Amino acid sequence: MPDGAAAAVSVDRPETVLYPEPREPMDSPGLAPPPFLRMGFPMTSQSQPTPLPARKAGPFEFLAQVREEGSKVTWPTRREVAVTTGMVFAFVLAATLFIAGLDAGFRFVAAGLVGA
Repeated sequence: MPDGAAAAVSVDRPETVLYPEPREPMDSPGLAPPPFLRMGFPMTSQSQPTPLPARKAGPFEFLAQVREEGSKVTWPTRREVAVTTGMVFAFVLAATLFIAGLDAGFRFVAAGLVGA
């Protein structure tokens, strides 16, 4: 089978999984394990996923992390906020007028059909 080609799947055996054949052995020094194995979630049906250890931050450490992440954000300038807000209001007004026009048109057609 050529490199990277997928193994055949049998319809009779639903437990057969379609995976590409490895190009080199996993213990080869030139090939790193795939990300799903590095994260502790092996893809074989015989083994159970190994959960990663989780360390919870205290409230003060959490707030410090929030402040640090907030400092990485590129905040918009006052002018950018004003222009964007104006555009939102303009598009909302345009959509409102468009829908109101459709409503008036449909009302006119419906009144003509009913004869009211």
